[in-house]
Amino acid sequence: MLAAFACSSPPERARGTFETGRCSPSSAESEPVPFVRVSLGPSVHEGVGYVHGPRARALVRNHDEWAQLWKIIGDTVTLPNIDFGDSVLLVMASEDFGSGPARVEIEDVRTCGGKIVASLRLHTQDQLNDYGDRSIRAVLVGQSYVGDHPIEFVELPPEVRR
Repeated sequence: MLAAFACSSPPERARGTFETGRCSPSSAESEPVPFVRVSLGPSVHEGVGYVHGPRARALVRNHDEWAQLWKIIGDTVTLPNIDFGDSVLLVMASEDFGSGPARVEIEDVRTCGGKIVASLRLHTQDQLNDYGDRSIRAVLVGQSYVGDHPIEFVELPPEVRR
């Protein structure tokens, strides 16, 4: 079942208080969830040669769901092989940026208020180039942490390198 795929609705934007609010890393109400960043291969990278596609946020539980999602977010590149083991995959694909470099990273995963919260942050610089850019990022999280909890992707304030 692909109910976790969200290719059109943007994540909640943090409103300045998220980093210090009840789901923040400094809050006693949230717990960090261990995760492992996944390399999606040399064709999915920062900068020139980006993979065009829609914005998406997804929880992927197995190879079949991964193959279906990849057809939507990265079908011009060979499906990256993921060893799910006893893990699930949290996937984020950014919108296409008109100029780069710009990348969105999954910075933190936490449990909070009965849900799993994945924090995303746009990283860019104040002098952009004239080529497009897009990020596709994924992290593996133990199935025991996720269970049947809902997943929420939250955008943190952008980080601009000067």
